[in-house]
Amino acid sequence: MRPFTNGDDQNLARLHGDAELMANLRGGVQTDAEAAAELVRYGECWAAHGVGIWALFTEGAFIGECGLRLPFGGAQGLRLRFIIDKPYWGRGFAGEAVAASLGFAFETAAIERVRAVARERNPASKRVLERAGMTVEEFSRTDQGEEIRIYAITADAWTAMQPG
Repeated sequence: MRPFTNGDDQNLARLHGDAELMANLRGGVQTDAEAAAELVRYGECWAAHGVGIWALFTEGAFIGECGLRLPFGGAQGLRLRFIIDKPYWGRGFAGEAVAASLGFAFETAAIERVRAVARERNPASKRVLERAGMTVEEFSRTDQGEEIRIYAITADAWTAMQPG
């Protein structure tokens, strides 16, 4: 895991241009230009808040992203986000990245609370969030009427879950 750099633009464009991967994320598929603008926002979040989205790699291969970002539309607080490329699904990378992101948020960046959104039709993401100790805070609907779950975890709850 490392913060994205300008040299990651093609990786991000490929990831964010995949309709299947982006189907469960607000805004959906992005053009190359939109992905490039997203890359700039990732850097701005790191600069402003000391947290952000990491690029994920295994054995030198780019496999996705995970971390914290400011949500769209003026929603409060930082949101956890993760996208794992399809060849790497089911191998535990999402859970590992989510745990590392939450650990960084609470133990290094002193964030008090993190939220995440999962669409009701995405059971894999719900499982990842629940295994990380996040609990459903509320049920809601998107502007298009799709059911979503809003998860949250506090620094205290995270700390209580840690061994030792």
